[in-house]
Amino acid sequence: MSTWSDRDAAAITNWISKLPPRSDEHSATLLTTTNEKLCIASASAYPPRSIPSLANSASTPESEEISIQSRKRKRGDIEQDHLEQAQKRTHQQNKHLTVEHREEEHLVAAYPGTGHIEAGNTEADSQAEQFESRHIEEEYFGVEQSEPVYFEMDEDRASVAGSNPSLISNRPILEAKPPSRRSSRSTSPTRSTLALLRSAAPPIDIIQPGPAAAATPGEAVNKLKGFLLDGYDKAFIPRQLEARLRNIAPDKAIVLHEAMFHDDHGYTTKELESFWEDIQDVYYEANACSNLLKDENTWVQVVRSVLRLAGMHALSKDLELNSVQSQSIEPQYLPTLPSSSTSLSKKADLAFVISPPRQSDSTINQWRKKNPGVGLSHMSDAYTREVLLACPLEVKRQGGDYNEAVCQLAIWSAAALQKLKILASIGRDREMLEGFPYPGWTVVGHEWQLHISWKEDSGKVIVFGPYQLLSAKVNSYLDIFRLLRLFSKLKQWLLEDYKSWVHEHVLGPRQ
Repeated sequence: MSTWSDRDAAAITNWISKLPPRSDEHSATLLTTTNEKLCIASASAYPPRSIPSLANSASTPESEEISIQSRKRKRGDIEQDHLEQAQKRTHQQNKHLTVEHREEEHLVAAYPGTGHIEAGNTEADSQAEQFESRHIEEEYFGVEQSEPVYFEMDEDRASVAGSNPSLISNRPILEAKPPSRRSSRSTSPTRSTLALLRSAAPPIDIIQPGPAAAATPGEAVNKLKGFLLDGYDKAFIPRQLEARLRNIAPDKAIVLHEAMFHDDHGYTTKELESFWEDIQDVYYEANACSNLLKDENTWVQVVRSVLRLAGMHALSKDLELNSVQSQSIEPQYLPTLPSSSTSLSKKADLAFVISPPRQSDSTINQWRKKNPGVGLSHMSDAYTREVLLACPLEVKRQGGDYNEAVCQLAIWSAAALQKLKILASIGRDREMLEGFPYPGWTVVGHEWQLHISWKEDSGKVIVFGPYQLLSAKVNSYLDIFRLLRLFSKLKQWLLEDYKSWVHEHVLGPRQ
């Protein structure tokens, strides 16, 4: 007579563990049901010790105790078997990271390569970690990987795992993916815009001066250039500041020559001292913006400081400096592309107002009476729309994009010339705008560069620049003096030549 022993239970359990894993949600129930059936079949094959029937013999205390122990042992063996099977299923499913790698007893094939296996980990766990490490390395090199399918335990399995800490400790730890280090290369939108401007309506062409230039400036443009270069590097530094300039900038002392200094400056001793302090402030302010990587708005303040020293500021009576960086241009004056009805809108940072309202200009006042509601500029702002704007300045921080700056300057200047063309054609038989210069500046960090724009007979706008001799930098004391002299000459031209031309050919009596 045989009994149900621990060896028999182990044999059945070992046979069940070799069954293929099931991925459906009823796998635990199916395995449990199969196990119970096998236990019943095994119990019939190995019947327990027979107990005398109550009808044939009288029970004794010893026989009852044996029967109770036998039943408890059977019940305990079945429960222990169920627990072991649940643990095996939970541990086996935790070892499979994805559905694709779930193969019966072939985890090594799913995770190729072997490595050092630490104590307490299985071979499959080590291979899973190697697979995960390779997954992260491939992500660094830009290889796209599929997201792993995570396993969610139900309540019964979670309780089993909770009672066995080894199941949790053996699970592979999934780390967060590092950010991709791939850099995308795309075409610069500014360069594309510069190319498209040539086919815009009206077309805009930005040309660098020189023998190979595709356009030839007219008489009025050459006259402005000659006026600004007249007396270049002559008599623009007060002689009383020569010693200070040589001491504070010894590297520039070798380029200083006698013709640069003059005595006819009109400063008193006190005014000259204040002027030198202002020059130093501009120098240190610009260098602080560059060294501390300050933004564009801070560089605009440097530009304002330079123009204030040149007598061109917001409180000037005849030439007012005005901020236009937040103001839009009227759409009808902007260039458009042939394949799109959308206007190319760009903004400048600063511009000068000629004859501001506080200065009584009889020509402008009479024109306003004859043309009520018609603005003098191409801007949509309530104030700048009613005034005559000239000489825009586009400012970028140190290291900024010059192409973007000149693109903004070109579109802003083209819109201003288009507005002047419309004003000049009101009531006239012919237009008087062609070839007249419209200067403007790009300021990229320390670098200040002059550009001159004009409108040709065909309607095409030419932006000519930058001029090498009409450029300067504010990281040099000598160049700050050159810049002040250059703006002093430009102010004179705006108030005399440009203003006179506007009065005669734009706002004057009709022909």
